[in-house]
Amino acid sequence: TYKKITTKNLYSDRKIVLTQRCLDIIDEQLAISKDYYKGMKENYIFVNRNGTPVLISTTIDRLKKLDTNKKITTHIFRHTHIALLTELGIPLKAIMERVGHSNPNTTLAIYSHVTEKMSQNIIEKLEKIDLQ
Repeated sequence: TYKKITTKNLYSDRKIVLTQRCLDIIDEQLAISKDYYKGMKENYIFVNRNGTPVLISTTIDRLKKLDTNKKITTHIFRHTHIALLTELGIPLKAIMERVGHSNPNTTLAIYSHVTEKMSQNIIEKLEKIDLQ
């Protein structure tokens, strides 16, 4: 119906900070999209040439065309974002707030898999310990 709906839960409705590069990308996309608005009341970031929001199914279909052996959906971007935040050492509470989780077990159980970079970081820190 191309109508905005309510969020999944209380924690889903949130404000987050974005990098300047993210803001620049949004501005660029809005500049492109404004040419396609045809009486739409909402200002969506991603619209098609008809001025209606790009459907999630369209994005998923585009991701399926990528040359990869992995099953890629739009949710992979969420997982990747959380993994990067974890690698950067961002505190669990800050990650939870950013992604809208109310229960730390959700974040820990689903997203906090150890990445190769994190494993290497552990070794580097352990090597620096002087036990003599």
